[in-house]
Amino acid sequence: MSENSAVSPPVRPMRRAPTKRPASWWRASARRPVLLPDRATYRHASAEGRNVMEAEPMGKAAEEVRQLYKWT
Repeated sequence: MSENSAVSPPVRPMRRAPTKRPASWWRASARRPVLLPDRATYRHASAEGRNVMEAEPMGKAAEEVRQLYKWT
């Protein structure tokens, strides 16, 4: 082998450090009555620069957002 053809070591994927949240966050999240599941409507509306209330006003995602607004 020549000097210029060095073999690089294998690349390892980066690991994320676990997030440390205060205990109060867990208690607050347990009281939250509304959860927003992962729906395609959220991604599609965001890609169009709109919110789900504008994209699909009568859809499930819009109803979940309405419930969240009522709770806050």
